[in-house]
Amino acid sequence: MIASNVVTLRRDTAALGVPGTPTVRCVAAGVEIRWSPAVGASSYEVQRALGSTQDFVSRADVSTTTWTDDQTVAGKRFEYRVVARHQLTASGASAPASIICSER
Repeated sequence: MIASNVVTLRRDTAALGVPGTPTVRCVAAGVEIRWSPAVGASSYEVQRALGSTQDFVSRADVSTTTWTDDQTVAGKRFEYRVVARHQLTASGASAPASIICSER
């Protein structure tokens, strides 16, 4: 008989926090999006929708809490939201923020 005294410890991963509602502003290069960090996040997916009736689509994966969308059109309404990521885990989406830039 072989006896073993090996103990395996398992830790539950902490829940991934949801990023704060983004702030958006028009800049010469397009639309700048900033948000507060989410607990446990190692990267963020920035999502955009055209107006309030379209589905959100992924626009960028970044490791910072700011990103500039240089693919916008003056006079069009855009909505942005952010999802936190860590390895294979994703948070819920932040509340959306909308903006219309009169010039580009």
